[in-house]
Amino acid sequence: MITLRQEQKDLVLDYFFQCGTAEHLESAKQLIETDPRARELYEQLKGSLEHLDHVDHDAHDECPDHLAEMTIN
Repeated sequence: MITLRQEQKDLVLDYFFQCGTAEHLESAKQLIETDPRARELYEQLKGSLEHLDHVDHDAHDECPDHLAEMTIN
């Protein structure tokens, strides 16, 4: 199977992180909608990074002491 070109991978990453102009993001959206390889990469990104969703949450305004201490050590 032919893989995505680096420019296409970058486009998918930009769309995932919402980086770029509206036109750039629209091009990325079109790529994801029309190319199964791009859609697969996008879904992999979502799956691998969804574990970090809890980090940006109101209940976690401050770093717990034990985690800060482990980080410093």
